Amino acid sequence: MNKKNQHLPEMHIKSVIALYSNGQIQEALDSVETLTKDYPNEPLLYNISGVCYKAIGQLDAAVKSFEKALSIKPDYTEVNYNLGLTFQELGQPDAAVKCYERAISVNPDHAEAHNNLGVTLKELGQLEDAIKCYEKALVIKPDYTEAHNNLGNAFKELGQLDDAVKSYEKAIAVNPDHADAHNSLGVTLKELGQLYAAVKSYEKAIAIKPDYVEAINNLGITFYQLHQPDDAMKCYEKALVFNPDFTDAYNNIGTILLERGQLDEAVKNYKEALKLEPDFVDVYNNLGVAFLGLRQLDESVKSYKATLKLEPDFAEAHNNLGLTLIELGRLEEAEESYRKAIELNPEYVEAMLNLSNLLDYMNNLEEAILLLENILKMDEDIYRLKSAVNLAIFRFLEDDFITSKKHLSEIQKTLYLDSNTYLIYWEYLLKILSSHDNKSHANLDFITKKKLYVIGESHALVSHGLHIKISSDNFICKSLLIKGCMQWHLGSALKNQYKNKFEGIFHSLRKSSEVLLAIGEIDCRLNSGIIKHKNKFPEKNITQLISTTVENYLNYIYKINSSCEHKIIIQGVPCPNISTKNIPKEKVMELINLIREFNILLKNKSTEIGFGFLDVYKLTDRGDGFCNQSWHIDEYHLSPEGIHEAWRLHSAN
Repeated sequence: MNKKNQHLPEMHIKSVIALYSNGQIQEALDSVETLTKDYPNEPLLYNISGVCYKAIGQLDAAVKSFEKALSIKPDYTEVNYNLGLTFQELGQPDAAVKCYERAISVNPDHAEAHNNLGVTLKELGQLEDAIKCYEKALVIKPDYTEAHNNLGNAFKELGQLDDAVKSYEKAIAVNPDHADAHNSLGVTLKELGQLYAAVKSYEKAIAIKPDYVEAINNLGITFYQLHQPDDAMKCYEKALVFNPDFTDAYNNIGTILLERGQLDEAVKNYKEALKLEPDFVDVYNNLGVAFLGLRQLDESVKSYKATLKLEPDFAEAHNNLGLTLIELGRLEEAEESYRKAIELNPEYVEAMLNLSNLLDYMNNLEEAILLLENILKMDEDIYRLKSAVNLAIFRFLEDDFITSKKHLSEIQKTLYLDSNTYLIYWEYLLKILSSHDNKSHANLDFITKKKLYVIGESHALVSHGLHIKISSDNFICKSLLIKGCMQWHLGSALKNQYKNKFEGIFHSLRKSSEVLLAIGEIDCRLNSGIIKHKNKFPEKNITQLISTTVENYLNYIYKINSSCEHKIIIQGVPCPNISTKNIPKEKVMELINLIREFNILLKNKSTEIGFGFLDVYKLTDRGDGFCNQSWHIDEYHLSPEGIHEAWRLHSAN
C-alpha cells in the first residue's frame, strides 16, 4: 500500500515529540522533513514543524508550516491556535484574532484560545471584548491562573481597580507562586493608595522570583512614594545588578539624586539610560530639569526639545521648557511654552500658575489675575493656596484689604504652604494687614495726592498705603512689587524677567516721579545673595563682590533714569534679625560685616551718583551690627512703624 495514503504510525509521532521535548529542535525538524516525504498529507507533521520553527524564532517558516497543515485540514483547532500565537508574536494581531476565532468555532471549549483572543483584543484596545474572552475562558477552566491575571490587567487598564484586585487575588489563590500576579496586584494597590499593601505584594513576587527586576523596580517606586528614598535607591541598584541594561532603574536613580541636589550624578544616570534607550522620553525631560539646576541652560533647552521631538504633546515638557526659557530671558518664548502646556492639558494648574507669574513680570496683570482666579475654582491643593497668596498680594496693592485678607484666611499654613517663599509672604502680609487694621503706626492725619512709588521685592510691600513726609512734603506710598528681584538681577548685562518688569513699571510712571527703590541683595539671610555666591566660589573677594553688585545696580538705574528724570531714593538693608542659635560665630560675623560694608558702599555710591538714601541700617543697629528688635515685623522685614521712623530720621537729616 502507498504510504501517502496511510496514517502516520504513533511510534513516529512519539519519537518526534521526544526530540522536541528534549530540546533537540533541529533533530526533530530533520525527522519531520524525512517523514513528510512518506506522509505528505499528514497535517500533524506540519503542525509539529511549525511548533519547532516557532521555538527557534523562525516565525515566517512556522507560519508556512501551520498554513500547510490547514490547507490539508482547515478545522484543525490546535494548528489554528498555534498560528494565532505565531501571528501575535509577529505583531500581526488582526491575523491572530482570525486564527483564534477559527479555533474557537471548531472547539468552543478551548480555554487557551479564548484567553489568547482576549490578550490580542486587549492589544488592539478592545478591552471590553477582551474581558468577555477571559471570562469565557474562566467558565470553561475556573482554575486558569493566566486568565485570572489577564482579566485583572484588563480591569486595571479600564480603571476598574477593585475588580482588578479581585482577579489578581483569584490568580494567586489558584497559584500562590504566580510572581506576575503578585507584582500586578502590587501595582494596582499602589494606584489605590494602599502603599504598604503594595510593598508586601512586591516582596512576595521577589521572594518567588529573586531576579524579577520589574517587581524590584516597582518596590523602589513605592518606597519612594512612602518617602523612603534610601530603601528606594537600594531597590533600583539591586535591579541593575540583575539587569545592567534596565533603563527604568537608571532613570529612577537619577530622580532621587536630582532631589538630593547631586545633579552631576543625576545627569550621569540619565545619560546612561539614554545610551540604552535613546528614545526614552521621560529621561530627556528629567535631564532638562537637572541641567536647569546646574544652570546649564542651553543643555536644558536641548533636552526639553529632544523630549518634544519624540512626544510633541508632552505638556509637562512644555511647562519645564518655559521655566528654562525664563532663566534665559526669552520671555515671549516661555509664554508660548506655558500656553502650549495649558492647551494640551486645560487643567494643568502648575503651568497656569507659572504663566500667571510670567505675565506679572511682563506687566500683563489683568490676565495674570484671571489665571489665579481660575486656579482657585479648579484646584484644592497647593497650587490653589499659592494662587490665593498671589491674589492676596494683588488685591492688597489695589487697596482692597478686605479681599486680600479673605484670600489669606483660607490658607492653613501648617498643612499646605510647603514653599518657604509663599509662607513668608503669607505671614508677612497678614501682619501688614493687621497693622493697617489696628492703625498702630503713626497717623500723620493729612490728605495728599502726591505719591511716592515704592518699587521692589517683598520689602516694598510694607510701605504700601503709608503716609510719610520727605522734608516738608507729604506723600502716600504706592508699592509696585517685583517678586524675587535683587540688585544683581537689575545690574546684570543679560535680559531677565526682573528687568522686564522693572522697566515696564519705571517707564510707565509720570516723568520726575518720586521713587523709592527697595530692592535687596542681602537681607539678613545666611543662605542667599552674596554669601551664597561666595560659598560657591570661595576664591572670590567679598569686598569686590559687594562693589561690583552695588556699582552695576546703581549704574543701571542711573542709565535708564536719564530719560525719566525720576527723583530716586535707594533703601538700605536692615541689620540681621535672626536667631544665631546653632550657627557658628564666624558665619554670623560674616553676615554682620557683609551687611555693614554693603550699606556703607550703597549709601556712598547712591549719594555720589545723585540719589537719595533711606538708611534703615542705622535705624535697626543696636550698636554692634545686630538688630535692636525695635522696628521689625518678622525676621526679614521692617514694620510700618519702622518705615515711618526711617523717614522721620531721613527728613530730620
